[in-house]
Amino acid sequence: MNAQPVERVADVQAFLVDLDGTLVHGRDLLPGARDLLHWGGDRFAVVSNDAEHTPQQWSQMLRRLGMRYLPVEAGRLPEAAERQINPGSAA
Repeated sequence: MNAQPVERVADVQAFLVDLDGTLVHGRDLLPGARDLLHWGGDRFAVVSNDAEHTPQQWSQMLRRLGMRYLPVEAGRLPEAAERQINPGSAA
């Protein structure tokens, strides 16, 4: 991968956002989470290493908190990141 330095956030094509501690704490939406996702539009992929809940459960919980539908990628973060960057990979 030939990553170029990003000089401006507007140049970033995508963001991987960890769910717990960034968007939510427990079952509560964190301050600014809604604004962050609104600002980033479709450039976000939400990842979680929470083994207790399925991605579908997290997505449902986020909708109950008033967030737009966000697919949540479960698993260890390096593998989830690889799947988001290269959807056809075996990671």
